[in-house]
Amino acid sequence: MENSTVEKYCLYCYSDGHFPSECTMEEMADFCAKFEVEGGRAATLEQAKAQLMAYFPTLERWKK
Repeated sequence: MENSTVEKYCLYCYSDGHFPSECTMEEMADFCAKFEVEGGRAATLEQAKAQLMAYFPTLERWKK
């Protein structure tokens, strides 16, 4: 596996040479939202999901 591939993705998106979960961007936002709230980066799950849905399309995995 190339380091450049590993550096493009977080461990939730890419691990052991493959995408461990085939999910939609919205499903990933649902999964990650609780961590954004717990980390203080969003006040509510709804706010966290909205922020993630705006951010995810800028990431390599979700670019269209």
